Amino acid sequence: MKTKLWKNFIATLVIFILLYCFGPTFLYLLKDLIYPTIGQSYESSAIGNLRTVVGAQSAYKKEVGGFTDTWDELRKPFRVYEGNVLYYFDIDLSGVVRRYKYTLKTAGDSLTGKNGTTVYTDFECIAEPVEYEEDTNRSFYVDSSGVVRYEFGKVAKRDSNPL
Repeated sequence: MKTKLWKNFIATLVIFILLYCFGPTFLYLLKDLIYPTIGQSYESSAIGNLRTVVGAQSAYKKEVGGFTDTWDELRKPFRVYEGNVLYYFDIDLSGVVRRYKYTLKTAGDSLTGKNGTTVYTDFECIAEPVEYEEDTNRSFYVDSSGVVRYEFGKVAKRDSNPL
């Protein structure tokens, strides 16, 4: 009985010593396995936001007659449907959102929209990381075509690689 207790004690002691010595290394290696998915979530969020911008701009163009260059114009309500207020866009991308800064620009000719505002024949939206790091190393670009494009380590443009 005493021998069995000593064997259990020694086995437990060995496990604690191994965890004490190699636990931090194991956790560090585990972090490297999990860490890439964190960066992918930032990039996936940026891509999803750009696709939402395309949908909002398309709805805005259908309603007003062209594309806008301001976030405020996209966040205005445009219709009440069965008691619910509908918006083109309900996300605030005017600042930094999940490590990305968004820039909305217009392209093409300017027109006068149905509501009297100035609208344009095309738009561009760029999602650029605040800092190019391991988990945010791509910038993204989209225009009225809806094709999301990317670049590693620099600002994406109209001629960048499509996703």
